[in-house]
Amino acid sequence: MRRALIDVAFNNELRKVLKKSYDRTIDVQFGVYTGPDFTGWLTVNLKPSHGWRDWLVNLLALKGCQGAHLGYWKEVLRYWSDFRTVIESTPELAEAKAKGVLISGRSKGGAEALLLGALLWRPNLPLLIGAIEPPMCVDKELAAQLDEKVGKENIHWTVYRNDIVPGVPPWFTFPGVKHQIGKRGLGLSFRDHVRSTTEEELIYAGLGW
Repeated sequence: MRRALIDVAFNNELRKVLKKSYDRTIDVQFGVYTGPDFTGWLTVNLKPSHGWRDWLVNLLALKGCQGAHLGYWKEVLRYWSDFRTVIESTPELAEAKAKGVLISGRSKGGAEALLLGALLWRPNLPLLIGAIEPPMCVDKELAAQLDEKVGKENIHWTVYRNDIVPGVPPWFTFPGVKHQIGKRGLGLSFRDHVRSTTEEELIYAGLGW
């Protein structure tokens, strides 16, 4: 994963422009990247689960008509028009988008970052998508389409040690390039998920960036 995507996931090296909360299930922060390499690009950060409403969305793990996790896909589609309006009607965000887009998230936010990135994608738009410990959220056919359309090299996701979340639900997968961090052991743990999505130094140190 490129360093900029980790920065966006943890709100580092960027200038925050505005934050939007929708029905207490999806929080999106828009900003402009100030770090190296992608300076001036639009940043979009989707937050991880933080309440019972989020978990209801997580549990709606049926396959939708697009081949995506039904709960995440319905949520992203529900607010897609407003996301686009926010970007296009805010001069600073619109100017940044013309340079490129860095979209990233943690846990549930990582899965939704992938789907929102798929909606934002255009042939001539520089776009990088990152996810920290995302649950599986698309079927194999949609994953292959995203690898081809967005570019496998433009989608990156991390798995820390024995985190259980990036392996469920087992009937879905995730496109792009996977980065394994830490030494694997026996058994799966939700504790590793909590640590890797809150203790950002684990991700920075694990990737060495």
